[in-house]
Amino acid sequence: MRIGNERFQTLMKCNGWGDPQKDGIWFIGLEEADEWSETNIELLNRYINPFMEVEKGEIEGNRKRAGNKFTKVVDIMSAVILNSGFDATYNGKRDDYVAYSNSRLFLNQSRIFQANLFPLGKKKFKGMLPDAYTQLFELHKDMSLDDYQNIVRKDRFPILHRFWEETQPSTTICFGYQGWKDFKVLLNLYEPIIKNNDGSIELYHVQGKSVILTPFFSRYMMTEKRIKDLSEIIKSETISSAK
Repeated sequence: MRIGNERFQTLMKCNGWGDPQKDGIWFIGLEEADEWSETNIELLNRYINPFMEVEKGEIEGNRKRAGNKFTKVVDIMSAVILNSGFDATYNGKRDDYVAYSNSRLFLNQSRIFQANLFPLGKKKFKGMLPDAYTQLFELHKDMSLDDYQNIVRKDRFPILHRFWEETQPSTTICFGYQGWKDFKVLLNLYEPIIKNNDGSIELYHVQGKSVILTPFFSRYMMTEKRIKDLSEIIKSETISSAK
């Protein structure tokens, strides 16, 4: 039986945003950052395709609108990309992560893509679904967080996994400790190949590709040392695959 209305099904089927080219980098997070409401529901039109393209200037606009809540994640992504040497064609300053996020991240030909496990944003990952979602998405008013997440695991995870297999990223970075169990289910991860010194980063090989589990991309969790560790793993995996 189908759960929710067309709005909910649209979000369930949209894999993410960016440039999902072969041999690129995927970032997979926990869930959308913003809550849906009557004031922003018109943005749902962008989700009707398998993925959304990001327009030039869009991240900079989000930076001005949302501030650090938004940029802490994308700027850590940019730090990882630049420190790992993934984007060798970038001619800007390689320590200016804000400039990279604003001018290149997720754009066409960047080969950088982001997905999330769960499609409905909430203030806290473990928090209950907002009351407004009952009407916006026609979800049962008594639906628990476990009910919702189990529906997503059953219906969305196979869609996301299939798209991941089709696009064949060389490296997939899954960030957020709270999602590690689901990341492992989504991508069929078993035993890690290596772990960094404090066990906060794990590398897996799946179908000849690299999958890396990390903490959430906040300044507190992703310290400079962990960003360096992650970047070095990506760099070494790139060198190994080129041999």
